[in-house]
Amino acid sequence: MALIEKLVAVYVETWPQGPILLPVFWAASVQRLAQALGAYARLSRLPGNEAFAGHVEPALHMLRLALPRTGLSFPALGAMLERDVPTR
Repeated sequence: MALIEKLVAVYVETWPQGPILLPVFWAASVQRLAQALGAYARLSRLPGNEAFAGHVEPALHMLRLALPRTGLSFPALGAMLERDVPTR
């Protein structure tokens, strides 16, 4: 996560509209990770696509890190992430 934060910081500093990017970046990250998790879960249940299950835990980890950085409240999502979600 440190590398991501460094890259975003450099982009924010060098792009003229950079300061407006930061809050949007983390919210978009949460949205994209949630979308990817849905796809991984669905695809992993299809015959021949079981390998997608291996992407669930890393995506959950990144989502747990990105969610608090949004500065927004997602109580249902936060509650779900606090539970131990089985991948199989």
